[in-house]
Amino acid sequence: MLIALVAIVFGLRADPVGAHAEFVSADPAPGSAVSGAPETLRLTFSEAVNAGLSSVSMLFAEGKPVPLGALEVDPGDSHVLTVTIADPGMLSSGIYTIVWGAYSAEDDHASSGSFTFSVGTGVAPVQGSGSNTQVRSEAFVGKWLELVGVVLLTGLGIFASTTRSNVSIRAAGRIGAFGVLALIGLIGGLISFRAREIAITGERFFSGIDGDTVSSLLGSTYGLAWLVRVVVLLSVLGLAAWGGRIAPMGIALLGLIAIATIALSGHAGAVDLSWLAIMVDFLHMTGAAIWLGGLLGLLLLADPEVGSNAYRQLLRSQGNRFAAAAALIVAAGVISAWWHVGGRRALTGSDYGQTLLIKVAFVLAILGIALYNRRVLQGERPRLEWTPFATGLELVLAMVVLLFSADLSQIPPANRALPVDIAARAIELGATATQGASTVELSGILSGDPADWIVIDVSPPDELQRVIVRTSLTDAETGVVIGDRFDADSVAGEAGRFQFPAGRLGVAGNWELEVTVRRGGVVDDVVSIPVDTAGLAQRSTALVDDSWGGFRLTPHTALALALAVLMLLVGLGGLKRITGLEPLASGFLLAASLLIAGGFLVSAARGVVPITPENGRSNPMQSDPTTLIYAGELYRLNCLACHGAGGAGVGRGNLAHLHGNSADLTSARSVDQSDGDLRYWIAHGVPGSEMPAFSPALTDDEQWQLVLYVRELQEAATIAEEAEE
Repeated sequence: MLIALVAIVFGLRADPVGAHAEFVSADPAPGSAVSGAPETLRLTFSEAVNAGLSSVSMLFAEGKPVPLGALEVDPGDSHVLTVTIADPGMLSSGIYTIVWGAYSAEDDHASSGSFTFSVGTGVAPVQGSGSNTQVRSEAFVGKWLELVGVVLLTGLGIFASTTRSNVSIRAAGRIGAFGVLALIGLIGGLISFRAREIAITGERFFSGIDGDTVSSLLGSTYGLAWLVRVVVLLSVLGLAAWGGRIAPMGIALLGLIAIATIALSGHAGAVDLSWLAIMVDFLHMTGAAIWLGGLLGLLLLADPEVGSNAYRQLLRSQGNRFAAAAALIVAAGVISAWWHVGGRRALTGSDYGQTLLIKVAFVLAILGIALYNRRVLQGERPRLEWTPFATGLELVLAMVVLLFSADLSQIPPANRALPVDIAARAIELGATATQGASTVELSGILSGDPADWIVIDVSPPDELQRVIVRTSLTDAETGVVIGDRFDADSVAGEAGRFQFPAGRLGVAGNWELEVTVRRGGVVDDVVSIPVDTAGLAQRSTALVDDSWGGFRLTPHTALALALAVLMLLVGLGGLKRITGLEPLASGFLLAASLLIAGGFLVSAARGVVPITPENGRSNPMQSDPTTLIYAGELYRLNCLACHGAGGAGVGRGNLAHLHGNSADLTSARSVDQSDGDLRYWIAHGVPGSEMPAFSPALTDDEQWQLVLYVRELQEAATIAEEAEE
């Protein structure tokens, strides 16, 4: 009967689903500058979207809305939302903000965000990239309460219905615990449903209910699963109030159905063989229910006196059950993580992967406490009075684990392709003009990156008050002149040097820059300098599959891995040979050994050398002086801003570098990579990081020449280190 009921619940899902419709790109692009008003807005997402539950609005200065047509899904691509601008001719020059809300047609998750672009100014907005909103706190709290209620009442029902031969169950305690847990699950479900509704409507939590949105949600897979779960929890309340002999077993069966509905509406449906992934999630939560419900049962429902033989017998019988549940949790969790985390960078660089790692750390802590309890029971003189304290601590940590589980259910999994910027070929600016007593030199490297700067050097630097820049560009088709007038920023500590963001020249074309040099007590010197950016394209973004791939151990990582294994052996087996320790002391030693082993494992993971598909390729370019000179120019134009002159990396504190801390190309990890590996990262970029892909901006030969130059930097760094020693 149970199998049939679970099959009915799983059968509610007919098709595979994804996991959140994440923003990918738009036209006009986020952070771009366009010369004329667009007629249509196009937003692309990672999943098929439901236009009826999605929204797009366009705002001008001070939040003034721009009239738009009907929102539609592109007939040729279900991942694209399109909306026409009612009257493009009415759009004046300025910055426009697009606010979007996307509802996935695949997994019923809502996401939202905004981005900006400019029209007719030639200036790219500083804050322009699209983004997804963070998980709403209401959704997180609601899902956590649902998990707490459903998982604990299911496990408590299993405990109460399967331990009668060992312990009598207090009827009053059973009824009260089941009722409270069912109520917690119901409250969490209502909060979770409401949070999903307001994620679509954008209203506040305590605002009115939108009947159309609620109706649409109830007709979705999530809504059907939610309705089944509500019916199940109400039935649990009825059985708990009845309190008959069948109540514990019936509550356990209903709880398993509720667990199935949670697995059904989770991320498991986004992977291949979704039915199998849903079953794995179901088994994972069932194992958690057996474990956590058993802990709660020991604290609330067990009659034997702590320290008695009956209590010890009960603990031993539950210990075997806990061991089986732990094995099920770990096995199902590993399989699920393999499905939901696509690769190493997704594990360490995504919100989902980082949250999963924290959850695993707490699970390991719980396992350590469980091993401590097992040691207590196996001792010659067991100190059973410590057991309730350890059991309670284990249960508290389990509630924390459920917190992270709730968080993971709201975060997009890390099994999707990761974004990589496609770099544009860099353009180097260099021009000098003289007017009156002032000489103005313009320089800069433009790569299409918002972090690019244009530098103005004025000589002589005496008595400089202001450097005023007027930019202008005439549109070849319409004859419309766009541009701006602004003060360049002085560079601290460098007399006569000024700069301004390259985004001021946001539209590619032949610009005219009028630079006014203002000094105290003299007439302004005005120079005109042409700047050609016609060949410069804005950086585009591509999605690249992340993968676990292969890796190679270095001596350092091999040593760290060996030490991790050694500490695990000490923690799991060594303490058994130590006699005379108090249970609490042995528990602390066990926990310390597990933490130290975990630290060594992290160190080993960070030190491995990744192997790319081009690991075996050798550099076809010869290291001769002419090639190295050209390679040095390529490095200066494309790599210097992030990796520094010596290749050791540039931190965020550098004014000209707005990214995070960049990779050290002279580190042992970089040195150990093959030429093919280095060229692979140059060509394809590093997913999930600020490292862009330089193919096709640079030719294959130029990419190999950069590898030659990186090797020269590494050799120079090695020589410098040896000289210091």
